[in-house]
Amino acid sequence: GVGATGGGATLGILLGADPQGGLRVEALDSSSPNSASVFVGDLILEVEEKNVAGKPLFYVKPLLQGPPGSLVKLRVLRDGVGYVTITLVRHASPKNNLLSAPDPTAPPVHRLVRWDDRSNMQVSEVCPLSKNTPRGYLDILIMDVQNLPVAYEMGWAVSSTLLGSILCNPYVVAKQGKMSLRSSVQSNKLSAGYNQTLRLPIAELADLVIQVRNEDAVEYGDLIGEIIFPIQQLARVGELQTGRFRLSIAGEPKSRIPPLQTMQLGEVVTGLKGRPSSVAVELHYNGQPYDELLANSMVEEEYVKVMAERDTLEVEKAKLLQDRIVAANLAKQRRAERDSFIGALSAQTSDILRLEAAARPQVSADIRARQELERRALADEIDSKTLQRDAALRTYLSSKEHKHHSKAPVVLESDSPTVMARSMDPSVPPVTFSEAYAKALERRARVDDAVGFGNAQELYCELLPDAEAAIRALSAAGYEVVIIS
Repeated sequence: GVGATGGGATLGILLGADPQGGLRVEALDSSSPNSASVFVGDLILEVEEKNVAGKPLFYVKPLLQGPPGSLVKLRVLRDGVGYVTITLVRHASPKNNLLSAPDPTAPPVHRLVRWDDRSNMQVSEVCPLSKNTPRGYLDILIMDVQNLPVAYEMGWAVSSTLLGSILCNPYVVAKQGKMSLRSSVQSNKLSAGYNQTLRLPIAELADLVIQVRNEDAVEYGDLIGEIIFPIQQLARVGELQTGRFRLSIAGEPKSRIPPLQTMQLGEVVTGLKGRPSSVAVELHYNGQPYDELLANSMVEEEYVKVMAERDTLEVEKAKLLQDRIVAANLAKQRRAERDSFIGALSAQTSDILRLEAAARPQVSADIRARQELERRALADEIDSKTLQRDAALRTYLSSKEHKHHSKAPVVLESDSPTVMARSMDPSVPPVTFSEAYAKALERRARVDDAVGFGNAQELYCELLPDAEAAIRALSAAGYEVVIIS
């Protein structure tokens, strides 16, 4: 920090580096006329409308310097208020003012660095050192670092080529599980006093790691070394550990400062004259005992496992729901296609029925015409057969045999023991009934063959069982029958 601005004038404030970058007001001179305008904790953002957010002290200090009585306008970020613009007056520095002539052997003002859940970031405040660590927290008091390595290479300290004397701008980082806090930067220090408490919440089973890094490293890594405190040894309620601990090589080679990149993991970091680099810390643990942390860790692991399984089930459920949606859409599409097909088929059926109804009269006319043609063809066939039969009959009737028999009527003599048939022609001898019947059948058969009526013998065998029927047969055969009593 710095109190005097140079030129025999001062602003009556002590500035220190903020862990997030930039400068904060760490202390005030109560006798300064500016004590009512500026508050401890104000973060300097602008000096005379020039942006200095995140700038180091050597950059901001020349802007604050000026003759006594001159004014300087600052824009600051004040906790709980927001952005505030203030005007300070440069005034003469009293000889007994510690801010204008700080004691180099005096320890720096104590600062508490903690995590703010509301802003979700770390905050720092100047406050008296307290040994009362809240329940569930670990207080890490960083008292000082000593004998850090000396390096002149570019990348170790970008400002070394500007001011020459700046070799290191170290800061301390404390990590426990997912939580991490860092101290403010101590500029131009190979051995720096911090007097800062990093208050870490303890909520998981993880070792405490304290690292020392360099603020201005570019091109190369910024890690100087680290110290690891196993949680099993650390997690004792009310445990207080104080000591100076050596820094060891850690991390990948490219993550380290240039002089340490060729060293092996676990080696001790050394500074000038080969003396070990170290950090003086005081640890006050007020968290859960190790057994409770272990049980909570197992519960947390089981919870994470269950949640992972639940997430897997949720993914499967989402996939099943998606499959159901796809199946429903596919079924809907199939139903639409079916309805469309049925509609088209119904339309085609309606068209066919309409065409059939329109064509039915013509079909009926065609059927009637075909039936008429078939009837005519059958009539023609019958007529043809009738003509053929008539022709055959005419041929037979015109034959000599027919004429011969037709001129010889048969006379049956009923008084003879045997029924006789006698022709009217004396030259024709009389015949018996059986002879007349046989000749009648033969003649009838010839007639039937001539006219196409098949075999008449069976018919006459059934219909002519007696003499009277025989007489009728003779008459039908063309004989002239005369009954002689």
